[in-house]
Amino acid sequence: MIIKLCFEGFKPVSLNDSTKISRYGGRKSSKYINLEQQINHQIRAFREQLILINEKYDEYEHYVTLDMRFYYPILTKDRTTKRMRISKTSMDIFNIPKTTEDCIFKHLIMDDSQVITGSSTKIHSKDIKMEVEIQLKPLRSIL
Repeated sequence: MIIKLCFEGFKPVSLNDSTKISRYGGRKSSKYINLEQQINHQIRAFREQLILINEKYDEYEHYVTLDMRFYYPILTKDRTTKRMRISKTSMDIFNIPKTTEDCIFKHLIMDDSQVITGSSTKIHSKDIKMEVEIQLKPLRSIL
């Protein structure tokens, strides 16, 4: 079983930007709180899919795969060479998925630790969106 989710209009949040550390400890940053609110608001459109995957999922029968695509402006024009390159502010590809995954898995009965494979891709686009595919696969296939 595969469900496909699409969230539009907001950029992902890097793991580096997800918490604020103070002398009193860490807490969620305003960027992370905004990400949670945006996902919580838009995930309502996928309610039926979430119910189906939650009903189908059995931790003794399935493992989870997770594929994410992040569309947002990642290219910039170099001032000296006038050539296009990947912006250094485009976020580290390994720090983006965790915050998105945490926000989505709050709506699922499975735990994100049960994801055993996946991918994450940044794609240059003026239209900002995130696409997420969650797939249940038979556990017996890896035993």
